Amino acid sequence: MILGRTRFSVAAGSALSPVFVDSSVHHHQSMMTRLSVAVIGAGAGGLCAARHLVDRPDTFTFKVFEQTGGVGGTWVYTDETNTDQHGLPIHSSMYRDLRTNLPKEVMGFLDFPFHPTDQSFVHHSDVLKYLENYCNYYKLGEHIEFYVQVKSVSPLRLMEDKVVWKVVVENVKTKKEATYDFDAIIVCNGHYSVPHIPDIPGVKTFNGTQLHSHSYREPEKFTGLNVVLLGASSSGVDIGLELAQHARQVGTTYERTRTAECSIGYEYSFPFLEDSCNLTIQDKRVSPLYKHMIHTEFPSLILIGIPFVVVPFPMFDLQVQYFLKTLDKTITLPSREDMNAETEKDFQERLAKKMPPRYAHRLADSQWEYFEDLINGMALQSIPPITNSHDLRSIVCPVLGTSHVTVVFYF
Repeated sequence: MILGRTRFSVAAGSALSPVFVDSSVHHHQSMMTRLSVAVIGAGAGGLCAARHLVDRPDTFTFKVFEQTGGVGGTWVYTDETNTDQHGLPIHSSMYRDLRTNLPKEVMGFLDFPFHPTDQSFVHHSDVLKYLENYCNYYKLGEHIEFYVQVKSVSPLRLMEDKVVWKVVVENVKTKKEATYDFDAIIVCNGHYSVPHIPDIPGVKTFNGTQLHSHSYREPEKFTGLNVVLLGASSSGVDIGLELAQHARQVGTTYERTRTAECSIGYEYSFPFLEDSCNLTIQDKRVSPLYKHMIHTEFPSLILIGIPFVVVPFPMFDLQVQYFLKTLDKTITLPSREDMNAETEKDFQERLAKKMPPRYAHRLADSQWEYFEDLINGMALQSIPPITNSHDLRSIVCPVLGTSHVTVVFYF
């Protein structure tokens, strides 16, 4: 099976085992009977993409590129905090004792529930095991190229409405490169690995240790110290509760503190997308994305998981299914102009509600409307169990043993 057309390789004997074929435009046009898709990353989003691609062998061929040696993405815990054995930045932001802040009853993919256990807020290792089971159940491993980093992605325009994607990859062990052509790109590289550290007055003159939550692993290292937390989103709150059991004092100002714990979020980062992809990131707004995911100029490129303050795995599921239906023409996308207009309208409505520009992709309560929009666009027969805050509350309440729960997001 040819998964993408290899155009060039430094070493024919590389671990990628690429297939060499004529890559002329004529050959591509005449021989292509199925759409070839590159999936970047084998975390939750990438596995979800692979699961739906493998289900349609008559329509798609695909390859998943994963720069590490296993699946799971950010859910793969490591004690390391800087770079791995191959010199790559540590991707995971997991800390040793992290538990999910959503119950497992609402976390799973739409057709693959978590294994029943007594606990609802599970340890990160349970989520990784869930993803590994998901991978094994759908036999996705044979489609994943491990230890392969995507170095660059660029569009090659064949005609006005037809683009082929040139993808250059490198085996992180052998340093050998290979180049492939694909019809579509699904980017699933995660958005919790590149720390966002704003220029806060006084930070540069702080005499103590500064640490972003991305590099936090265990609270014992802070025993007896005074700690200040910058930021009070999910990681800030959860880490603060851990530190309170070990640190001398956990505060929110610099005064008389010796360690500054910076829990202030992450950056969207797509270093492999070349400038020719025409993607911009300004104040955490990724443009131009239709429905927060599909590139309006190159609609065969999708970025999975951009929205935040969401129930993530079900969202990935809906985004992937929607995108594949645009590729096989089950769904006809609006014109580029109309997609851009709808995207800008959404952004301006957010500004009118006094939301800062960095909230361009923040959904929170509007995620239910977003899910419904994707569901209606696909005319799905199987509706996810959670499509609004009432559904979420009906699941969370029995878990917590109470009938009075207000759903509050603090991501």
